[in-house]
Amino acid sequence: MSDLYDTDFRAWAETQTGLLRDRFAAALDWDNLAEEIEALARNNRREIKSRFEVLAICRWTAEQVLDHDSLARRLKIRESRNLRIARTVTLAKAALSP
Repeated sequence: MSDLYDTDFRAWAETQTGLLRDRFAAALDWDNLAEEIEALARNNRREIKSRFEVLAICRWTAEQVLDHDSLARRLKIRESRNLRIARTVTLAKAALSP
């Protein structure tokens, strides 16, 4: 069975799958099965870690954009307020001028 593992992984995997489904434990290639399951677990851990890193970067980026938008919004409000004050002062001066 180990020869098939080394020469045709797909055929080995299909054979192992059939043996598992038929619950024919005596014919299973236990050493290589254990190795493959360990490799799957490592790959899954790496994949999960990688996805969390991407999520963290996306969250940080979104926070930066929101902070920038918030700053831009505050500046626009301040600018609008300053324009209203300037307009009010100009109108008041015009109203008080003879």
